[in-house]
Amino acid sequence: MARFKSIRYITYSNRPVDDTLLTSTAKTYNKPIEVLKLDGKWRSHWHKIILLYKDLTSKEDKETYICFLDAYDTLINSPSESTASALSGLEGKVMFGAEANFALTFPEKRKEIKEAYPILHSYYNFLNAGTFIGKSKDVIALIEFICKHFNIDLADPSLLTSPHEDQCYFSILYVLQHQGIVDLPVEIVLDHQQQLFGCTGGRTAAVLWPLTSLFVQAIYFRRERNLLRRVNHLDLQDLLIDYCFKKGTFYNRITKTAPMILHCPGTRSNFQSIIKKAKQNKRLWELSKLKKAGRTIVKARFRSLVLAFKLYRKHRKSNKHLINHFH
Repeated sequence: MARFKSIRYITYSNRPVDDTLLTSTAKTYNKPIEVLKLDGKWRSHWHKIILLYKDLTSKEDKETYICFLDAYDTLINSPSESTASALSGLEGKVMFGAEANFALTFPEKRKEIKEAYPILHSYYNFLNAGTFIGKSKDVIALIEFICKHFNIDLADPSLLTSPHEDQCYFSILYVLQHQGIVDLPVEIVLDHQQQLFGCTGGRTAAVLWPLTSLFVQAIYFRRERNLLRRVNHLDLQDLLIDYCFKKGTFYNRITKTAPMILHCPGTRSNFQSIIKKAKQNKRLWELSKLKKAGRTIVKARFRSLVLAFKLYRKHRKSNKHLINHFH
């Protein structure tokens, strides 16, 4: 692991991050987190790319490894010494976290990109830009290529109001690279085995149900999420389907790994409570929430259960399955 000692762990925020799980767990594992300061109101994930590019190009050392992490829905889960195989061979590459959920905000390109997406794992196939690692020079090269290829100006204020986040462009480039359509200066790779980046995107639920395939899982995840958002209880989608907690560490049941970083995309304000419950490896009904809005919570979970049953009946024999399984 000697060649990986020089790693900068970087996040960004417009407010102090002292009370985040990222900060507290980073102290536990002695991994200093550098916070790129965002002045003013957060408007877009493009802030991340703008601040990171400015920081990296201002430093003389371009050989240091850069590990970027979102600030409010990530934590350090295990020591990096256990991730040697994930870190090997990263020269000329930038590795992103991999999730089970596919999302693209280009309606005209969504079907084309989804069908062309390389399916290289039973579960985790889709790029998530909330965590990534690569040498400084390689991250810079990738950012510059994405700006040139898609005609993006990082100095243009309108970029912060664009409906298309950085993850969409990284995802499109990943697919085009796989097809051999573009010749990237660095290779985009995904951590399919969740050795370094654990990512729960598309693998959380409010009600666990025996779903027949990843196809059904994806539909259920999205519809359940929309349902809970409508009743203002998105925090109920908090069951980490693939992870269990033992001996102070989260382990992925699917990949049999304990990734150095655990990322729960989209949880933000609910992240700490979700992790607190997940550490107990059981379903919890919070009394304080039940007293405040018990009927709404029960109704939301019941509707989620009904939704799961309907999707199970409707799609159990679908020919669109990527893989048949029960979990």
